[in-house]
Amino acid sequence: IRDRASIVAVISDHVTLKRSGRNYMGLCPFHAEKTPSFTVSEEKGIFHCFGCGVGGSVFHFLMQYDHLSFPEAVERVANRYGIEIERADGPTGSIQIGERESLYRINERAAANYQKILFTQPVGRTALDYLKSRKVTDEIARRFMLGYAPQTGSGLLDLLRKERLSVKDALRLGLIGQRSTQQFHEKFFARLMFPIVNAGGKIVGFGGRVLDSGLPKYINSSETPLFHKSSTLYGLCHAKEGIRKGDRVVVVEGYLDVIPLHQFGISYAVATLGTALTPDHVRVLGR
Repeated sequence: IRDRASIVAVISDHVTLKRSGRNYMGLCPFHAEKTPSFTVSEEKGIFHCFGCGVGGSVFHFLMQYDHLSFPEAVERVANRYGIEIERADGPTGSIQIGERESLYRINERAAANYQKILFTQPVGRTALDYLKSRKVTDEIARRFMLGYAPQTGSGLLDLLRKERLSVKDALRLGLIGQRSTQQFHEKFFARLMFPIVNAGGKIVGFGGRVLDSGLPKYINSSETPLFHKSSTLYGLCHAKEGIRKGDRVVVVEGYLDVIPLHQFGISYAVATLGTALTPDHVRVLGR
């Protein structure tokens, strides 16, 4: 996969590179600099920054840039170049996947469950009516994977057990809480659900909004191995192409500020998640 890939082409998706002799140079995406010290060698298939010392193969770049595990980075490059990956069965006969993939899988299944409730179950009608009152179309709601967590719960625990997903991992992700050794409860209920997606298209957390005047109006996932509020921007996955093409970004306050802007063609809008704009946010946008 590494031999087939063009490291220059992959990194150019994220960094502006200019030819310099046999190599390519650009501003390092991993630290702030004004003079390019980030070099990429197509011939050797490696990158290196003389400013901060980061370097490695195309896989190492994606692992650090998009916070991917090694298998995820390999799969990303393979998909780009049409290379099929076969996964071997582990000793128990089931596919062995890394810790991060297990966490992503739980978030994906939770998001799909919330969306199913919103669009197909009578209990989701109130949330759909609320979205219509905010002029949010079904099309854009589906694009941003909006969902609903009912007052009585979404059945998440039953779903985890049915699909043999880890309840312990769901606890780490902040989707459920624990009252006693055997007593669990859902953390999100009676809320419109907003999956938070990273730049690589993976769901890293959730935001939930009440539909009435209850407080707190919004709650977000707690900090997890996947989700870091101070460096995450809502809508970035959808906005990154618009940001690149327009060379501009609009930073707004919340979920329901981003979504209507995208609905009306402002494709370069993102939002912070209940925090002030941080240096990490700016670094992510700078990339």
